[in-house]
Amino acid sequence: MQSQILRLLDELVRERGLALILISHNLPLVASFCDRVLVMYGGRIAETCRANELAQARHPYTRGLLAAIPSLRHPRTELPQLQRDPAWLL
Repeated sequence: MQSQILRLLDELVRERGLALILISHNLPLVASFCDRVLVMYGGRIAETCRANELAQARHPYTRGLLAAIPSLRHPRTELPQLQRDPAWLL
């Protein structure tokens, strides 16, 4: 269902020359579907990058989100916990 909806959105964007803002916690989906990624923390933009460069993100919050993505190839019994830093809100 998700891929059908994304395919429909992609068609509308292309056919009508629209822009689309996709808000999601699914970083692999965002990286495969979007051109640019803005990672937000505490209601503020923590990092901006091209979607195809998301794996090279530098902000600790983005790195933590990427590290917490479950993998079927490398299953873990426990996902890492993100240690938040109050400085990220500055």
